[in-house]
Amino acid sequence: MRSSFDSRNEGGSGIRDHERLSGKRVMLTLTVVTLTGLLFLTVIESQDSVSADDGSEIITHKVFYMVYDGSNPPPVQEDVAEGETFVVASYNGKKGGGAFMFWLDDEGVYFPGEEYTMGEDDVVLRAYFKEPTKSSTPGIVIIILALLVTATAFYYALQRRANKE
Repeated sequence: MRSSFDSRNEGGSGIRDHERLSGKRVMLTLTVVTLTGLLFLTVIESQDSVSADDGSEIITHKVFYMVYDGSNPPPVQEDVAEGETFVVASYNGKKGGGAFMFWLDDEGVYFPGEEYTMGEDDVVLRAYFKEPTKSSTPGIVIIILALLVTATAFYYALQRRANKE
């Protein structure tokens, strides 16, 4: 079953849900429009193991991408079996004007497209965004205006002194 509601078209909140493994995994992504922007919340409930064709149990773990106030929803990663690799997702969102750079976890930095080997626990990859560049133009304009005012005042002071003599 696959259904979706796209909040960008309706202008409110949206829910997308997916089921796989005969309904054993349910994922809900809730998009909430707040006064400060969009908040994306992903809630996942799933079983941590599946059966292989030979009847053995394969232990899988979740991969969570956290973008905290990012401009787009986080990527979604299928569960990954222990010892297997997956390709780290890309993200095209921004945060506060700063562009996405890479993912972080407790052990390192991961760039989109790199391979990640699943360990024995779920993985949480947090987005790191470049700080937006701040323009120094207003500061320069203020300094130039201050110099112009000072020069003008000095000029008129010299003119008055010359007229008195």
